Amino acid sequence: MKNIVIVLILFLTQSISAQGLEIKREVRQLIQPRSMYLNGGLNASVGGTSRTYIKVDLPPNTVAWYYSFSTSKQQSESKNLNLASQLSSLLQTSKGSIPNRLSNIYVPKGSCAIDVYVCDSKNINLFQRKVDNNGGSFYSISEGNVKNTLQGVIRVDDVTNGSWYLGIKNPNRWTGANITIEVAAIIESRPDIVGAVLTALLTNKREPAPPKSEAQRKAESYGTLGWGYYEKNNIDKAMEYCNKSLSVYELGWVKANKGLILLISGESDKAIETYIHAIELVKNQWKANAVFSEMIRDLKKVKKKRPDILETAEIIQMIRSQRKN
Repeated sequence: MKNIVIVLILFLTQSISAQGLEIKREVRQLIQPRSMYLNGGLNASVGGTSRTYIKVDLPPNTVAWYYSFSTSKQQSESKNLNLASQLSSLLQTSKGSIPNRLSNIYVPKGSCAIDVYVCDSKNINLFQRKVDNNGGSFYSISEGNVKNTLQGVIRVDDVTNGSWYLGIKNPNRWTGANITIEVAAIIESRPDIVGAVLTALLTNKREPAPPKSEAQRKAESYGTLGWGYYEKNNIDKAMEYCNKSLSVYELGWVKANKGLILLISGESDKAIETYIHAIELVKNQWKANAVFSEMIRDLKKVKKKRPDILETAEIIQMIRSQRKN
């Protein structure tokens, strides 16, 4: 309860929270199931190709993306992967996050081993030119790579923005491979905090803050100084400025600060009496619930640091009983 500004910010935060502003995630299919046929390496030298690639454009706010694939020796065979729908189901059952283990995602069994590499635009060109067959090399994201694999589902979260390429290779010298592949991403919808604050301000405009007297403003200044000393652990000075504030004008939050100081000083009975008075003052002031919440927060900090002060829980319960729903 540092000052009235903190109380207002707390109130706005509670208002925004009440509107249900939370990070939401959804699955977006980036590449629909696509089938392609790759010749074996030697056969590709006389016709066809043993390598190809798929460009993947990642949407803004991608947190992870996935590709699944299965293979077949039959050139025209296509398989049902249903990656996007399965990810959506997992997202719902796991409350917004998908576990790193993807054993729950079904992929049809494959029959031809392939290699897949995640590359940027420069390195996908090197991959296509087969520089690795002539002593050269290309760079790829190891997290997203697989080698000699019949089927699988792969998660990539090392790279989550821009355009990337899945370089697909048939490493077999003679046997061709038919590949069905699908790509999907998890997109995060982030709340518009600025808009939410403005909305809360406009909503609360219906209840303007009452005008303050000179005595109230002076009392707030003393109270703010007192809280500053409290945070510096200068308890004597904190109490001095609380008393100065209350002698000018009785503010509920300053009275609560005084109760807090009495509580940690071992004067539990006086602390309880002071809090009772503070509650009566706060109940009649502007944005009472926000001030009550701040009082509870301060007491919880004391409870964590000083579990030996048993009266803390009693005072918290007393304040909670006065808050309006």
